[in-house]
Amino acid sequence: MMLSYSTVLQCGDLMAPGDMAVSSQRTAAEDAWHVECFVCYKCRDPLINLVHFWAAGRLYCGRHHAETIRPRCFACDEVEPLLHVVLI
Repeated sequence: MMLSYSTVLQCGDLMAPGDMAVSSQRTAAEDAWHVECFVCYKCRDPLINLVHFWAAGRLYCGRHHAETIRPRCFACDEVEPLLHVVLI
């Protein structure tokens, strides 16, 4: 993908014509990242060729996106289930 002088969301630098860029169907069409900037907001792992999520204006890997929805158990590291309360 080739963009003309677009600002990279992660680093804030300009994307010049001819620069390698990454885009995502989960964000606006004009959003772009340098390959090295396309990383999870929390763990900084590269997201190229991985399932990724866009929440609150940030990129997340699957693990850390789940944590934006529900907390993890400190003992077993599993995402805690939603509690279903039945009112009688």
